Amino acid sequence: MAHDSLSSENREIRVAELFPKCHSRPFPDSDLSSPIIQISLRKVSLNDSPLPEYTALSYVWGDPNDTIPILVNGVDFAATKNLVSALRALQHDEEIVTLWVDAICIKQSDNEEKSWQIQLMKQIFQGATCTVVWLGDAADGSDYIMEVIADLAGHPAVQAGSWLSFYTETRKELSPSIKMILQDPRIPTDFSHPALNSFLTSFIALVKREYWFRVWCLQEISVCSDTVVVCGNNGRRVDVDAFETIVCCYCAFVQWGLEEAAEELPKPGGINLLSVHDFIADLNLDRGAMRMLRMRAAYRTGQGRARQDGHLDEGGLRSRNIDDPSDGFCNPLIHFLSDAFTSATGDVSATLRSTDPRDMIYGLLGLAGDVEELRVVPDYEKPCEQVFLETWSALLRKHGAHLLVWAAPTGTHEGRAMINDPFMAPPSWVADWRHPRLSHIFWHLDWFLACGPEHRQTQWVHNIFDDPRSISLKGVRVDVVQDIGTTFHPVQRFERSQSFQNISVLIKEVTQFLRESASSPTPVYETQEAIHSARWRIPVCDVELTETTIRRATVASEEAFHSLLTDLECCEWNETPDAVKRGEFGKLRDGAYMSIMFVSPYARPFLTLNGWVGRGPEGLRKGDIIVILWGCRILLVLRPCGVGDEEKYQLVGDAYVHGLMDGEFFQGGVERQEEVFCLV
Repeated sequence: MAHDSLSSENREIRVAELFPKCHSRPFPDSDLSSPIIQISLRKVSLNDSPLPEYTALSYVWGDPNDTIPILVNGVDFAATKNLVSALRALQHDEEIVTLWVDAICIKQSDNEEKSWQIQLMKQIFQGATCTVVWLGDAADGSDYIMEVIADLAGHPAVQAGSWLSFYTETRKELSPSIKMILQDPRIPTDFSHPALNSFLTSFIALVKREYWFRVWCLQEISVCSDTVVVCGNNGRRVDVDAFETIVCCYCAFVQWGLEEAAEELPKPGGINLLSVHDFIADLNLDRGAMRMLRMRAAYRTGQGRARQDGHLDEGGLRSRNIDDPSDGFCNPLIHFLSDAFTSATGDVSATLRSTDPRDMIYGLLGLAGDVEELRVVPDYEKPCEQVFLETWSALLRKHGAHLLVWAAPTGTHEGRAMINDPFMAPPSWVADWRHPRLSHIFWHLDWFLACGPEHRQTQWVHNIFDDPRSISLKGVRVDVVQDIGTTFHPVQRFERSQSFQNISVLIKEVTQFLRESASSPTPVYETQEAIHSARWRIPVCDVELTETTIRRATVASEEAFHSLLTDLECCEWNETPDAVKRGEFGKLRDGAYMSIMFVSPYARPFLTLNGWVGRGPEGLRKGDIIVILWGCRILLVLRPCGVGDEEKYQLVGDAYVHGLMDGEFFQGGVERQEEVFCLV
């Protein structure tokens, strides 16, 4: 199909005029049952004032090999099946509908055009009269779920504000106003109701559709002031704010309710206990529609700031001021990267994704407030490795060495290099978002300061080996890993014996390492009190979870540790812990102490040559070195890999080392030798 050339200087785009159904005609020599769709393209400019009116389509392409022919400017065009379904849903009987559809309006075979058109994506969706979110054809009971959501969309409580405002301060409780929404008789809220299983199955199928996992869809659903959600051909359009409120609140309500239901025996006619944990996982706010809608809400409210009225920016676009910090649009790129591509368990299936891995960066640029500062520009002529490397270098320059905690993925270090795709693997210090990674707890905590107050600033060194794939930073060598324990794997579904077995192994190995440390002629933990404190702090990396926040561990964690030891002892004697006898499965599984242990589920305990004990990454090996880099709040694990006189290191990951998290390594008047570490 021929595309007329566009002017980047004039910010030109193409819009697609979708002919009405009365103009559709059978496709020649085809056995297609539906008439052929006809589209005409024309050029418009985003510099025009007023803007041309058009509807932007947000959808997923679907299988590129599953296509249906349409006519664009009178020429055959192979449109994916999902796109054709969307066009049929939007097609009017007698009027032309003006659309912007990426697959049709951008010349996909022209990387140069695609690169600069991608830079206009935010403005295109901001400038649209309306954005239609197409979830796909009706399936798995979606018509009924969409009907219920559409009917509830006009409820006063739904119109009152963002779903983020409906939570009370106490965890696992919604405000009275949102509870009113859930009183609709079509929404099962009784966990013994026979219809609950069927309703949840259909609901989960809707919120786990592929749309909710695509990177580009996040920007498309977030920036337009008038966005509606459509699924199937029933004609129901749901305002996205209402959809967000209803879906996320029901997910939270059901998830918390199921956790409580799991503490009781299965009720006749309701869901069974095995199904409970599958539903809890599927309704987690960390995946699917809940993740994307949560990110959208945070973007549009500026992380809790009140929404403000829109105004016109350059070219008359319908948008807010991205240069005004109070407007809530200034979250940095690293914020969106970490939200999009990390999960509490390191499960890559829960995160956003893209067919082209370069879009993991490019698809978020329009949302970030620091793109001009970073100078990251879409360029599809660059290979993936170069895109990741250049973007991460820019982020490191801005944020400093502490950002390195994101670089090493969950899992073994060796698995990183074995990428079965046409793009090369980036260096160890570059975050490769194609690999699963944890929602790193240390990135959000301000109280750890291993580098000490005098070394807060990252100190970069000129690339001493003249290699663009390496960086050099100043810091100090702390110690060498002497022994390592077993990798701590979480149990996704609650299996009491396996959960306790994994926890028991971790605690026993930490205890053994502390005993070996204490036997040293110059022990680093000098008193029994210090050893006891280390024993209960190390498993949770000195972090404590409450109903409302995360903080440094307190005496509450110490008490929970001793209670856990009692339960572990019961399990070793094949006895049932008291909590289980009382039917409190949820409390046993989701106890705050054990929950924090699962925050770093792939960390393994280790002992250093000088007796320091902590938890490090799964890829940890004997002989790895523990370092503190200037500007990094957390200790890092490096692996020597230099040849000859060239000392180079691979980044293995970050580590919690008990007794060194608050700058203690630089106290006591001991002079520490500064080194330059070259990471490759």
